[in-house]
Amino acid sequence: MTGSLSFRFSTPALTGLAALFIMVHAFLEETAFRGLVLQSFVRLWSSTNRGLITSVLVSSLYSGGMHIIYLAGEPLSIVLPRIVVAFVLGIMFGALVLQGGSIYPAVFFHGLLNVAGFLNLAGNESAGTKSAWQLLSLCMLPLAFYGLYLLRNSTQPLVHSNSPLSRESSAS
Repeated sequence: MTGSLSFRFSTPALTGLAALFIMVHAFLEETAFRGLVLQSFVRLWSSTNRGLITSVLVSSLYSGGMHIIYLAGEPLSIVLPRIVVAFVLGIMFGALVLQGGSIYPAVFFHGLLNVAGFLNLAGNESAGTKSAWQLLSLCMLPLAFYGLYLLRNSTQPLVHSNSPLSRESSAS
């Protein structure tokens, strides 16, 4: 999604294929960052809620850092807010995964956001401007704080014994 490639709604088949690709991409990204990276850190540090929070923050840094690839086609003033948004969303998605014991809610919301962003960019040439990405970054902050709230104030174990994220299930 870098460069000047543009999809018009006059070609619904191409727009539909692009939206499907974006949903699949969300699944792959969540599998990598919340399924593999977060799971690895949880296994390493999950003895306390502080360890779980650290796991989410570090995996979110990896997820946000991956978005530096956009520098290949766009200026830093646009890419930096995207990295921040990816980091902030990573916190929320990580909290969803730990609360629910599944990556599928994170995949769903990630895909939904990707498709909404794609449709916005496809229908509005100015949506990729610096101010639009800064506003989007600012709007994502409440999601990050809510994700941290979920992690800190959980009254039940964040990683259940039957969850694929738990140490017990990996030992059996």
